[in-house]
Amino acid sequence: MCQLHCDSNFICPICGDKTFPLLQVGSEFKVLSELQVIGAGSRLQKCHKCKGSDRDRLVYLYLRDYEDFFDAEIKVLHVAPEDCIARAIMAHKNIEYIAGDSFEHGYVYPDYIHKMDVLDIPYEKETFDFVICNHTIECIQDDIKAMKEIFRVLKYGGKAILQVPISPVIETTIEKPGNLSLKECELLYGHRYNKRIYSKSDYIDRLSRCGFVVNVKKIASNYPQHSLNKLEELFLCIKVYE
Repeated sequence: MCQLHCDSNFICPICGDKTFPLLQVGSEFKVLSELQVIGAGSRLQKCHKCKGSDRDRLVYLYLRDYEDFFDAEIKVLHVAPEDCIARAIMAHKNIEYIAGDSFEHGYVYPDYIHKMDVLDIPYEKETFDFVICNHTIECIQDDIKAMKEIFRVLKYGGKAILQVPISPVIETTIEKPGNLSLKECELLYGHRYNKRIYSKSDYIDRLSRCGFVVNVKKIASNYPQHSLNKLEELFLCIKVYE
């Protein structure tokens, strides 16, 4: 089943690069193909210039075309930031931008990223107008606590894009209790740091129980020239007024 729009007229919406075919991103594990996991797996989807992937381009396009994001005077929290999206946001001086990551995996981080635990975000409640957390919550053992923390620091009326890998063929999220080895996580979830594979209905239910109103956005098919996964939907989570 082809999930990707791979148009040879590709142009990256983030940096404008047109080099095609794209570079490989992701890893291939049997469980990902068996469960048809959306937003994961090995694929030729990395931009040569900005290194953005299909799922990064999806988030960027939504912010650019469906929200008053880049022109607004807003305060934004970006959890485990993708460099291509981060630099696009930081180019807009009207946006107060905070980027945080756990610094746990031995990577080299740019100076603009602060050490931050999403289970204990060091900001007061109702601080941010927008939160971006793109394919990170699946790596967190206590995902509900992370969702509640994001909800806490989001202003009323604020929005969060909270993306995770989704399997369309399971009804219940797959996760095992306890601390698994990196190898066990690879075999069970398709990535050594992942803690689960979500079903769509269960993921929405978890977000809703944390207080969010969840709107599922289907925009990928509108952008064949940008090489997106046409099956990946955006989970736009809103903190509504009480």
